[in-house]
Amino acid sequence: SKIPVGWKVAVVSVVGAFRTGKSFLLSWFLRYLHSLEKGETEGDGEKRWYETFSSLGNEGFDWRGGSERNTTGIWMWSQPHFVTKESGQQLAVLLVDTQGMFDHETTMALTASIFGLG
Repeated sequence: SKIPVGWKVAVVSVVGAFRTGKSFLLSWFLRYLHSLEKGETEGDGEKRWYETFSSLGNEGFDWRGGSERNTTGIWMWSQPHFVTKESGQQLAVLLVDTQGMFDHETTMALTASIFGLG
């Protein structure tokens, strides 16, 4: 969907060394934004939003454990998330994942580019 004219946009981008949980963290944010859009952040009275699922799975940004890099390049989630702040201001949130830096396959020039764009 498109971001309405006049709305403010927040870009959440995670940049850092490879294999440090950037994609996992963004998947967690994604799960929270889904809950926020549905009005489920307070849970059902007994459970908070993060207690309502048993596994994060791979329904967000692709992530996995291990020592080999998983994300290459820069990835943006395909849909903006629309939230309303406590002040009533409406905001579109975009999530951006980046390739980890300082691995043995990436040049310093590419690392600097990713850091600058992310």
